[in-house]
Amino acid sequence: MNTNIAARKLGASLSMLLLAACGGGVDHDMDGSKPQRLLGLSEHAVVRAAPAATAADYETVVQQLYLGYFGRPADPMGLQNFTAALFESGAPTTAAGLLETYQMNAVVRGLVDAFSSSPESKSLYSGADNFTFINEVFHNVLGRDVQLAGLTFWSNALSDGRLTRSNAALAIMVGALSNNTEQGLVDALVISKKVSVAAGFTASVDTANDIANYRGESIAGTARTMMRSVNIQTDVESFRPTIDSLMSDQCASVGLQQCI
Repeated sequence: MNTNIAARKLGASLSMLLLAACGGGVDHDMDGSKPQRLLGLSEHAVVRAAPAATAADYETVVQQLYLGYFGRPADPMGLQNFTAALFESGAPTTAAGLLETYQMNAVVRGLVDAFSSSPESKSLYSGADNFTFINEVFHNVLGRDVQLAGLTFWSNALSDGRLTRSNAALAIMVGALSNNTEQGLVDALVISKKVSVAAGFTASVDTANDIANYRGESIAGTARTMMRSVNIQTDVESFRPTIDSLMSDQCASVGLQQCI
């Protein structure tokens, strides 16, 4: 199939998915107005990072991927490796850009799939049917249950192949960030706060012992619980003691000799 035709078909199918990203997102377009085209490529468009982009410009989208697929902040080495890989591939610096190029850019697709196919992500979502899977992604990304209309829509999209589990978390993230409804604006703010807290957490893992201690399901689960507590009322600046306490508790649990 011609690449341009495939790109347009991809855009057309996923644009509807993104309208439903925030649970009841499909309902707000029932007034007859045309939905905003959130996704899709022009015939000649190739989405790439701006020439002035640096590896640091990818930190936000990598934290978003960690939240969507692992439910926790990035570890320093993972953040470094994924930002470098995206930078070197000339990938887009935003979640929307990654989703747009997912099918056509093998490097982008491989990097996103590396999250979904990882043992951690498989364990986090293992055994979940489509309804449970979508709701769990909503909790990790938005900190809330998906509304019934959205749950049905996203689940059907997975069932009929319009969406895969590999790019579902990314699509839900993009949909929430692109939705200008009242709920969409709340969700976008929650994502922003989650990313800020995650970035602060990753920055606090700044010694060899911290890096060694931020490994394994126990600390990952604790970090996941911390991230699920972030909501629209969260004061990001006041969250630092929570982060420090979490790492201190982990340090103590593995032995004080590793905390020096």
